[in-house]
Amino acid sequence: MQTSIVPFDDYSTVVRVFMMGPHAAADIPAAFRILDRDGSGTIDLMELARFASIYSPSATPSKILSYIRRVDRNSDDKLNLAEFTSLIMSGIGHDLVFE
Repeated sequence: MQTSIVPFDDYSTVVRVFMMGPHAAADIPAAFRILDRDGSGTIDLMELARFASIYSPSATPSKILSYIRRVDRNSDDKLNLAEFTSLIMSGIGHDLVFE
């Protein structure tokens, strides 16, 4: 998997959302836009893995996909904003990155 440099402000916004969950609800849309690198309106496995692997080297693609599938209502193996919000608000995102 290719990793690239993530601007610190973007990194800190995303980390804050994953760490604080419901307590950072106002930042969820910004974190979503940061993770949605291609602007497709969804976060795919590789976009989420790009962030997760920086913070948690044990976050393998198969592990990340299993976490995505917990909230993926339309079974496309991607997260739209509502699904990403559910991932964060339920604490699943925290478990993915900080487990």
